[in-house]
Formats: sequence, structure tokens, C-alpha cells
Amino acid sequence: MSGQLQKPPPIWRIFWQFDDISEDQVSFHFPVLPPIKATINATIVYQWRKISANLAQLAQDYCVLAGRHTMEHLDRFDRAILKLMQENASLSYAEIGSRVNLSASATLRRVQRMKDNGTILAVRAIVDPDKVGHPLTIIAEISLESESTAQLESIKERLIGDPFVQQCYYVTGDADLISVILVPNMADYKAFTERHFTGNANIKRFKTTVVMDRLKVTSVIPV
Repeated sequence: MSGQLQKPPPIWRIFWQFDDISEDQVSFHFPVLPPIKATINATIVYQWRKISANLAQLAQDYCVLAGRHTMEHLDRFDRAILKLMQENASLSYAEIGSRVNLSASATLRRVQRMKDNGTILAVRAIVDPDKVGHPLTIIAEISLESESTAQLESIKERLIGDPFVQQCYYVTGDADLISVILVPNMADYKAFTERHFTGNANIKRFKTTVVMDRLKVTSVIPV
């Protein structure tokens, strides 16, 4: 034996796949259980779904320990949790669990796992820039004289370290870098260009685009 389990125990595998059980499927999916009347109470089915989901979580945790779980793997519970958290990160684990048919503890374990493996990068408040005095959005396209490692890293670090820079991308095409910048007014943007662009021998040119209206700004990723 290799010492590494290749699959979870059979009973865990059984529960892992039965997360959509309905009243008319109980006897079919669980032949080892005593026959259940067709008039089974919906509350029993709901509770059984939660039990099944929690056992599925145990099976998934088992696979993590057995080395079968990859960072990229997301099941339907993970995706449902991510969708809810992206819509409203202030929901409690109990509230999230009640919507996806998991217990609060199972939800917490899943969220913690997704934080640990880098699926969830951060949980933060989304602030309206107008309300905090940064109404002006500017897109700056920056072209460099040289893309040598040292010079490229220097400008990257300067832009990343400036709090006015909300997004910064190293891109292909005519420009080398594109930055999305939030500033209170044009005077502040002028000062920004003087700090980073003017007098920097490695800046060939930069192009400024002023945003007239933010039609869509989101951090919600389809899951």
C-alpha cells in the first residue's frame, strides 16, 4: 500500500452524490433505509438534505486530507456560498448555510478552506468614491522607453504603492501599463503625473482618459 488513500470510505461517497433528494426519490436513493411513505413530511426531506450536505462536506474534507482535492475544485455548495458572499459579505454563516442547505459550521469550514487556498482573497466593504471625495476616475495608458526588469519593476512598484491607483495592469499593445486612478480633482491628477511620469526618463508617453460616467464597476465574479 502506498499509504495514501485514493478514495473516501463507501458510505461517504454515497452521501456525497445525493444532494438533490426529493420526496419521491427517498426510497430510490436510499434502498438500505426502511421504506418511507409517499406522504413524507417536507420538513423531514429538508433536514435530510442538510444531513446529506454536511456528510458531503465531511467527504470533501476527507479528500483534502487524502490529497485528492485541488485548489481549483469548487462544488455547487462552494459556488452558492461564493455567490451569496459576493452579493452581501455581511451575511452570517448561519444565514448563508440556511440558503444553501448547510449548517453554519459546515459553511464556516468551506469559507475557511476557500480563504486558505486563495479562492477568497479578501472580504471588504465597497465604498462609493463620490461619498469619500474621489469623484474623478481617470484611465492612464503608459508607454515605457525600456521594459528591462529593473525599470519595469520600479514603475510597477511606484504605481502599486500609490493609494490613488485602484487598478494597474501590465498589458500588450501600444501601451505597456494601464492604470485606473481615482482622484478628488484635476489638480490632484496633475500632481500624480508629476510624481510618477514627468521627469521619469523611462516614461516615453502617457495618455489620459477622463471617465464621464461609471456605467459598471463591480468586483463580483461569475461562479
